[in-house]
Amino acid sequence: MLSGAVFRSPHAALVDLHKSASTKHDAEPIQRIDEYSEKFRDRYDAWQERYEKAAGKAEVIISKQRQGPTGTVQLHFDGATTKFSNFVADERLPSGD
Repeated sequence: MLSGAVFRSPHAALVDLHKSASTKHDAEPIQRIDEYSEKFRDRYDAWQERYEKAAGKAEVIISKQRQGPTGTVQLHFDGATTKFSNFVADERLPSGD
């Protein structure tokens, strides 16, 4: 069993385990679960925002075609049915006014 001193510091080091009998010596893996830090939370929030902007969208890049144009095509992706369909941007949709 570990002493409470090990858990008081959010960045406790393995050196702190010497107070906990032979844990440092006998334990094969020593794992800790810390609370989420603000830095992690900020990164997660930024990722979540990017995900919400991209959710349901796909991009097909046509890089070579014998008799036709090349370029990028935006598609709508329905993950529930794994189907692609024509993509209509929000600004092109009719307003509900």
